[in-house]
Amino acid sequence: MDLFDQAQAMDEQLREAALSARQASQTSEPGTMECIDCGDEIPPLRRQAMPSCRRCIDCQNDYEKWKTR
Repeated sequence: MDLFDQAQAMDEQLREAALSARQASQTSEPGTMECIDCGDEIPPLRRQAMPSCRRCIDCQNDYEKWKTR
């Protein structure tokens, strides 16, 4: 296997990993109807816009502020 073949194999592995990650993030998991921080229901429009969201908007904003400290 030459260098080109190795690069091609690595590219294929990375592409498969990216596709798997994207598919997993778009799959709605049980329990994603409620915010993982406050327990309130995540509004349907937010879930539609961000199917992988796990927090309501207020908790997500708080989380992002905390994360950037």
